[in-house]
Amino acid sequence: MAIPESMLQTVALLDPALVADLEQAFEPGVLQRYQKAALAEAERAEESLRAAHGDVDATRQLAHRLRGTAASLGLARLAHLATAIEKQALAGSHDSVLVAKLAPVIAATRHILLDEHGPSS
Repeated sequence: MAIPESMLQTVALLDPALVADLEQAFEPGVLQRYQKAALAEAERAEESLRAAHGDVDATRQLAHRLRGTAASLGLARLAHLATAIEKQALAGSHDSVLVAKLAPVIAATRHILLDEHGPSS
């Protein structure tokens, strides 16, 4: 069961309250470095998820890790999508339509982070 694009778009790319809390907790620039690393990991996970087509256990594990990382760093839409992929895997399905939505969400998240913090963060 794929998430309708309109529903996915209602989830903010970033969780502003969590991001604000994390920015207060870390030294300047640290959160942005973590988020940048998380997006690079998300790209690798997206590739692995595409390759895991039919392997619901691998899909569940990859999506679970991606969800946890994204959620802990305030990458809300990415966490939401990873949660949906994980739920589908738990139900015994590898939803390639959901997996295909990862790349644009990662790109949009990277874009907003660059707009907020610049390319050198």
